[in-house]
Amino acid sequence: MLRLTSSVYPLDIPSLGPGESFSWQVGAVLDGPESATATVELQGSGSLSAGPEAYTVTAQSCPVQWSGTSGRNATLLCGPGARQILAVDSFSSGGSTAYPLGRFTSTDHPWLLFRLERPATAAGADGTLAFGIGIVAGDGDRTPPAEDLSITGANVFPYLVGAAGLTLLGALLIRFGRVTRQP
Repeated sequence: MLRLTSSVYPLDIPSLGPGESFSWQVGAVLDGPESATATVELQGSGSLSAGPEAYTVTAQSCPVQWSGTSGRNATLLCGPGARQILAVDSFSSGGSTAYPLGRFTSTDHPWLLFRLERPATAAGADGTLAFGIGIVAGDGDRTPPAEDLSITGANVFPYLVGAAGLTLLGALLIRFGRVTRQP
């Protein structure tokens, strides 16, 4: 199970003027499996998701929590080990786009810094932006089952044998249990 925590909760991003930004960080902790491969997914829509007025987003990873305070025009710092996950990108591609975060273990606690920015060249016109950022982790080493059926963990074979046996018993009782009456 992947547990996430945010430096800003609830995440309420104010309208940004030209050249302004809003930064926040998300911590990831892996509970359960020893390791997993994670992906950052990004999607957005609205008039400020594409074109010259579009907001852009960047993401970086740090092995420890970033120092500084999240918020408008904030500068957060990571010591050695900062890694670029997502360079400046707009939401214009439509749909959902995935970026690899990489593999981490249950002893790692990476922090992702997201920065949403309005271009300095934007005219400041009003508009809308709806976006979603997701972090998905899974064990990429698992091989899928050879059968087309899902594995639920339940062994239903004994129940099927029992049901078939009871059905056969019922049919035999009906066949041989009839009493014939003579007129």
